[in-house]
Amino acid sequence: KFRADLLAGVTVAVITIPQAIGFALVVGLPIHAVLAAAVIGSLICACYSSSRHLVFGPTNTISIILAGAVLSLADVPLTPLAKVLLLGCIIGIIQLTAGLTKTGQLTQFISRTVIIAYTTAVGILIIVGQIGNFLGIDRAPAVSLPGTVQYLITSLLSLDFNYLTAATGAGSLSLLYLLRRWRPRWPEGLIVLFLASIITATFKLEDHGLRLVRDLGEMVSAMPIFTGFPLNQEGLLLLPRITGTAIAIALLGMLEAISIAKTLAARSGQRLDPNQELIGMGLGNLAATAFGAMPCYIVRTKFSIP
Repeated sequence: KFRADLLAGVTVAVITIPQAIGFALVVGLPIHAVLAAAVIGSLICACYSSSRHLVFGPTNTISIILAGAVLSLADVPLTPLAKVLLLGCIIGIIQLTAGLTKTGQLTQFISRTVIIAYTTAVGILIIVGQIGNFLGIDRAPAVSLPGTVQYLITSLLSLDFNYLTAATGAGSLSLLYLLRRWRPRWPEGLIVLFLASIITATFKLEDHGLRLVRDLGEMVSAMPIFTGFPLNQEGLLLLPRITGTAIAIALLGMLEAISIAKTLAARSGQRLDPNQELIGMGLGNLAATAFGAMPCYIVRTKFSIP
C-alpha cells in the first residue's frame, strides 16, 4: 500500500500549506506555529494511532474555538500563541487520560444533533469572520456576530472596500471551484497560491493595497524546536479560566476522531481501537505544544481508500 499512502501523504502535505495560512488568519497565530502542528502532531499521532486512514492536523473547528478562547482572554498579558499552547497542553492531557482509562466511550452519549449544530455554527462564524479579509475591509470594531455583519453591510453599501482585494478573492475562489470540479486530484489550494504569487510579484499588486502573507509576520524557515510545556506560574494561574474550554475542545476532538475512524474502518475492513485513537491524539497535542505549535484534531486523509 506504499504507493497509495505516498499519494495520500503528498496530497495532504501540499494542501496543508494554504490551509495553515487560513487557520493562522482565523486564530491570529504565526504561520509557523500552524505548520509545526501539522508536522510534529502528525508524526507523533501516527506512531500511536490504530487507524491507517486518519491524519492529525489543524481544522476549522478547533481554529474558531481557539480564536474565541484567545479573544476571551484579551485581558491576560500573554501572547495569543502562549494562550493557545497552554490550551493545547490541557487538551492533550485530557485526551491521553481518556484513552488510557478507556473513558472516551462516554462521548457516544452526546447527541449527534448537537455536534452537527455546533459545526454548522462554526462554519457560519468562519465565513462571516473572513468576509472582511475576502473584500479588503478593515476589522470590525465589534467582535459579536451581529456587530460584524452590520459593519460589513455598512461598508459594502458605502463602497468602503478594496476592489483589487475583492477581485483577487473572487478569482481565486472561482479557480478553486473549477479545479475541484474538473481536476479533483490536483492540489487546488497550492496551484492557486502559486499563480497568485506570480501575478502579484509580476504586477506588484501590493502597491495597490493588496495585503500579502508576509504582512502577517515572518515565517521561520527552520525545523520546529523543543520549547517545553507552558506550565509555568503564569500558565497555572490561568488554568481555572481555560479548563472548561479545553474540556470542550478535547470532547469535540474525541467525537470527530471516533466517528470518522469508525466510518473509514467499516469501509476498509480494518479493526479499530477508539481508545488508542485518543491516546494518539493526546500524545500528538502534547508533542505539538512542546514544540510551540497549536493543538489539532484528527481528520480524514484524501485518497487513502481506493
